[in-house]
Amino acid sequence: MTVTPKDIYDAYPGSDLLALEPPEENETFEAYKKRMGGNKGILACGDTLFAFLLFEAQDESEPDEVIRLFDRAVADIEQVVETLALKFDKEEDQ
Repeated sequence: MTVTPKDIYDAYPGSDLLALEPPEENETFEAYKKRMGGNKGILACGDTLFAFLLFEAQDESEPDEVIRLFDRAVADIEQVVETLALKFDKEEDQ
């Protein structure tokens, strides 16, 4: 079993509002990107987080690896949020 663009599209909140056609059942990342006009076409959907998830998952189609990549991205985002919160909380106290 592998992760497909449709898996990500179906799992993504609000994917029906994205400005691009949904992936077809069992469509590969390469085929979907080509049908959407490449990376620029995917980015034109207006949601860079969705595009990021597709771009990251295309190199690792095994579910465990995709989940590991996404978990690492979430951890990175949480670190940025914590750092910014600390920085701006300190500035507000001054």
